[in-house]
Amino acid sequence: MDNKLGWQSFSPPQTTFPHGNYWWDNCPTPTVPHKPGFLTPKPSLSYWCSWNTFGPYINEQKVIQAAKHNRDVILIDDGWTTWGDWSTPNSNRFPRGIANVVADVHSTGKKVGIWVAPYLASPTSSVFRSHRDWFHASAPHIPSLTFRRHLLRYENQEVKKYIRTTIQKFVEEWKVDLIKLDFLFAPYFAPGLTNDSAPHEEVSNLLTFIHKKYPHIYTIACGVPLEAAIGRADYIRISRDSTIPVLRYIPGVNMLVHWHRHKLLEEKLRVASKYNWHGSRLDEDPL
Repeated sequence: MDNKLGWQSFSPPQTTFPHGNYWWDNCPTPTVPHKPGFLTPKPSLSYWCSWNTFGPYINEQKVIQAAKHNRDVILIDDGWTTWGDWSTPNSNRFPRGIANVVADVHSTGKKVGIWVAPYLASPTSSVFRSHRDWFHASAPHIPSLTFRRHLLRYENQEVKKYIRTTIQKFVEEWKVDLIKLDFLFAPYFAPGLTNDSAPHEEVSNLLTFIHKKYPHIYTIACGVPLEAAIGRADYIRISRDSTIPVLRYIPGVNMLVHWHRHKLLEEKLRVASKYNWHGSRLDEDPL
């Protein structure tokens, strides 16, 4: 596909739509042509996302209570654990563990989704402290570091195993029905890259792995270079967050930012309607 829709989920379309310049707007490495995958679409789902209501301040009570919403899926977004420690939920927020919360929501007839940023970790995480060799020691071109996140060496075989074991735990032990994979652009910012072949292969292979090993599991690819996700993710995030929870306490700014983001979403959907998504659906970041 061409670049008129933008490089990845959060990038603005290459039209006259007014927008600011952000570090994620353009691919940091030259792109080469990539072939899309192809999915047989699953039945569409509606979902409630914890981020749009609570931001990162979630716990098991809030998740269980959310099952009252008229949605097919209750999505546990960022805030359930320290970035990188994906096998260990925050014990203060989820004292009974994720599996028990999933079981409680399942008992209401709803599905459960979970959020993960598979290629990034917090400096306070156990995985970062225990496996420094898994991470890039110095990566000045990784924007994620401005948010105190570190990039995994995704070409490392132990790292590949760690990421896939995480997915296996979500599905086989915790019984989740949907996985939202976020910040999938991070591998493209690894130092020393001369083109995007290696990160594209990594991200597309991860999405293909989930689809083939767990064909019943839904995936949402967020912050993802679009060519890596087409025909490989059930849903592809197509714009920036539609809401920013913290801004609700600043009414004027809140209204302006959300208005702009919804207009951006409308423009991206208009452009996206011209493309073949090879079985993937577009995710509009529902409330």
